[in-house]
This record gives sequence, C-alpha cells and structure tokens, in this order.
Amino acid sequence: MSSEVLGEYTGARQRVVFGVGSRSRLGDELVALEVDRALLVTGPTVAASGLVDEVLAHTGRVAVTVCDGSREHVPHSAVLAAIEAARRADVDAVISLGGSSPVGVAKAVALGLADPGFADGSRPLSEPADTPMPPVVAVTTTLSQSEFTHIVGTSDDVTGEKRLHADHGLLPRLVVLDGELAVPTPHRLWASTGVKALDSGVGGHVQQVPQLFRDPVNIAAVGELVRLLQALADGEDGVDARQRLQVAAWMAMFPRFQLPTTRPNPPGMGWFGAAARHQLGGATRVPHGELGGVLLPAAIAFHRGEEGAGGRLAELAAPLGLDPAGLAERARALVAALGLPTTLGELGIRAEQVDSVVDAILREQPSLADRRDEVEAALASVT
Repeated sequence: MSSEVLGEYTGARQRVVFGVGSRSRLGDELVALEVDRALLVTGPTVAASGLVDEVLAHTGRVAVTVCDGSREHVPHSAVLAAIEAARRADVDAVISLGGSSPVGVAKAVALGLADPGFADGSRPLSEPADTPMPPVVAVTTTLSQSEFTHIVGTSDDVTGEKRLHADHGLLPRLVVLDGELAVPTPHRLWASTGVKALDSGVGGHVQQVPQLFRDPVNIAAVGELVRLLQALADGEDGVDARQRLQVAAWMAMFPRFQLPTTRPNPPGMGWFGAAARHQLGGATRVPHGELGGVLLPAAIAFHRGEEGAGGRLAELAAPLGLDPAGLAERARALVAALGLPTTLGELGIRAEQVDSVVDAILREQPSLADRRDEVEAALASVT
C-alpha cells in the first residue's frame, strides 16, 4: 500500500462562520458555546475605529469587557495585563478582534487562566497537550491565520525572543470571517498578511510528508492565494475580494491544523521562513507579514535543493506553470507588485540585528542546527 494512503484523522474542534454579514450570527454562536461573560481583546488602532461597537452590537446577552492592550508580537507584559483584566471580569470566554496579535493575546489569556504556570513562565514548552480552558473566539480583520492554529507565541519584553506554546485547547472554538469587517484594514497590512498566508501555505506543504487526503487542498489554496493577491496588486479590492482572500487564507492553513494525521514527519523537515520571521519580528518589532514577504523567496531557495522538499515545492509550482526556482521569483515579483518591501534593509533592519537572531532561529527550529552557514547566507541574501 502506498505510504500516502495511510494514517488516522480526528476532526478539530473549530467552527468557522464566513461570508459577508456573518458577524450578525455572533450572539447565537456565543450562546451555543454557553458564554455569559467575555473579554474582548483588540489593539489601539481597531479600538479607535468603529469596529468594536459594530461587533458588540452582535454579542447579544453576553456581558463583554473590552481590553485594548494587544500589541504586535504578543509581549509578555501585554499578556499579563490582559489576564488580570480577564480575572477581574470573571470571564468564561475570550474574544479577539483584529489580526494575529489580538488572537495571540486572546489565546495566551485563555492559557494563563487555565494554567498559572504559563503566566509565571514555569510552564514547559512541549508537544500539544489538551488543557481545559475558556473558549477563544476570533473575529478576524486581516489574513494572519493565527485563528486557525493551536499555537501561541509570546515575546520577551527585553530581548524580543519568541517562545512558542502548543496546546489543542488554544484552537479557537469559533472563527468569524466577515469581509465587511476587513474593509477598513489598510492595504499594506492586508497585503502583507496575505503574503504571510502564502508563506504559511508553501511552508506548511513543504513541512508535511505526502498525504493523499490533505495535499490537494494545500496545492489549490496556494494557487488561489497567488491569483487573488495578484488581483489585489492589479487594483481589485472591495468586500467580495476581501471575503475571498479570507477564505483562501483559511484554506491554506486548513490542511496543517484541521487535517492532521498520525504520520510523523522525518527529521529535518522544518521551514526556515517561519522561524526567521518569528525571531526577527520579536527582536525588531517589524510586523510578521512584511517579514514574510521578504523571507518567502529566500525560504523557497533555501529548501528547494533538499531531498523531499524540492519535490513538494514542485507540486506547488507546477499548477502555476513554474518550477521551484520560478516559484521563488514569482513570489518576489508578487511582493514587489503589492508595493511591499523586498529586503530587510527596506524594513529598517540592520545587518547586526540579523546576525543577533541566528541563535534564536536555530533554537526554534533545531532541524536547522547543522546548517548555520546556510541560514546566515539566506538571511544575507535579503539583508
């Protein structure tokens, strides 16, 4: 029997409500989750817009406390402040409104309420557990995809190094994808998170062993993201276009976290781009989306010569009429067409800052430990 037709699958505990106007269903969905009191986590920009009031208008009978202390890269201090706000309000759920930072803080609050060891730093990093915790609900305004994972990364307030925690209880129980709520998101943030979604789709495919049940979804998602992001670069924007991009971003993350199988990945199957994005972002406070646009072509080039990874990249490139080298160039051209930076220097990141995070990248992705020179060269190629 082919190794691609082998494994086990258990469905993830997540409900996604999507479509223009789907925010109107939020109240009923919260009732179904038996929520009485919730903390709504957002950032200062969204808090200053009308989006908070628009969402609160659809939360029904649920008592909601608003916390606008979310910050990029989820610094530990922001998490502790939000946990304290949640305890004061005695909440039984956490809602995020915005992109990956509010989602990250919301997940961290849920984990901190359930496991005091997370808040004081004593909780070990481990394989996903299944800690009972308050449900997380994500109302999304970007293409960050954090709402579709059971992982949260928090950053050290001093060094910026990011620590990743995995727990099945962190997967948001409900996600609302409403294109109308995404319309106010500025082009640069929208486009850059779209490129990060593309990076996640490419990296997720490369990291996973072949699986007949999962691979066609990922290949189609990458192709759809390329098509829709090119349309955005060509000026096609609006409610319908944003709704379609939200669904494509969900589709690109779906295989990895909603279609997991028991087949282990062989050693060495890690994605350079993700670890570099996490650690550079934490150290420099540059948004992950913009880093993703710079690093995606370099990551494709980094992995395309590897046994296994090269073939996986070819599977993604072929429907676009490309080979892996052409896929890297297509990604670079797409980023430029969207008006996004294509080098770390354009993001204000200095060479010495890049050098300072190499150790952290290797700690996050141990499979790259014996490839330090290649990691440094890949970073230098986009500095």
